[in-house]
Amino acid sequence: MIKIAVIVPKDLVETTKLAAEEFQEHIVVEEGSMKIGLDLAKKYESLDFDVLIARSGTKLLFKSAGIQIPSISIPLTVRDIYDSLKDAEECDSKITIIAFQNMLSVCRDFTDITERSINIIEVDNEKEVEEKIIDLKKSSSNRVIIGGGIIARYGPKYGFKTIVFKTGKSSIIKAIKEGIKVAKATKEEKKRGARFKGIVENSRDGIFSFDKNGLINTFNSSAEKLLKAKGEDIVGKHIDDAFPQFELMEVLDSGVGEVEVVKSINDKKMMVSKIPIKVNNEVTDGVVMLHDINRIQQMEEKIRRDALSSGFSANYTFEDMVSYSQKSKEVIEIAKEYAKVDSTI
Repeated sequence: MIKIAVIVPKDLVETTKLAAEEFQEHIVVEEGSMKIGLDLAKKYESLDFDVLIARSGTKLLFKSAGIQIPSISIPLTVRDIYDSLKDAEECDSKITIIAFQNMLSVCRDFTDITERSINIIEVDNEKEVEEKIIDLKKSSSNRVIIGGGIIARYGPKYGFKTIVFKTGKSSIIKAIKEGIKVAKATKEEKKRGARFKGIVENSRDGIFSFDKNGLINTFNSSAEKLLKAKGEDIVGKHIDDAFPQFELMEVLDSGVGEVEVVKSINDKKMMVSKIPIKVNNEVTDGVVMLHDINRIQQMEEKIRRDALSSGFSANYTFEDMVSYSQKSKEVIEIAKEYAKVDSTI
């Protein structure tokens, strides 16, 4: 089951709980914003939740703090701004909107549509919210601020009436639906990644891959043995620095690979395949596969021995062949010489 944590200011908790009841997923609703919201995000990240949902400013804080699990912003709609503005205009006609970067476009859309002249101030973090409010007190006669939940902490402190953006149930439902989609896609991507890792790590062949910039990002244990190098030392290195003998940048530049080319590496004969990975006809990654030729020969010999021990042997010998021409006799003699070796002919 998908696990979602929705972190919202106090005024949105009840509305969010009602919205969450419409879903079968495991949804936890917590009260918090900005720093408190970040602490809650860290908690639910440690509990392996799939998605975080929060208001715009708090969601931006997750990103800057390095939270790894996906986070979704509760969308601010034109209707939300309209309802908040109506409340603000009951207090004063001079109004300022303080908005985080991911709120700006809808705020500007609203002013363009309504042709209203509203002072809009952009902020990037909680510290800037207080700084902008202090500047506003010094430079403007505006005494009403509209914004996210964080303005309620600093606005009254400096004598401002604060109106927190109203967020309707429909906006929260939209965010939860988006969160479910993201969680499903992330889970599927993790499954594909786990499958790929399992195949690569358990392969007897050496495999390593690199991105479009030439940086190595995968290096399996078989590659470590064949190339006599440790993955921890190789991953992150540029292919030209790690393995110049493979000439791998040509694969990225041309988009053309090579399959089963015999090379001598570390005094071993290997078959090397260089394969470009393309998405929409654009090279995005490259993969190198290494086969120890000696091991391939050993496997072939084992197969032949197993076949003989299982009764899979020839029904006829050279003695059963009948020939009259000199040419045919010469061919049979040559075949007898070839038959003396174990290699596939």
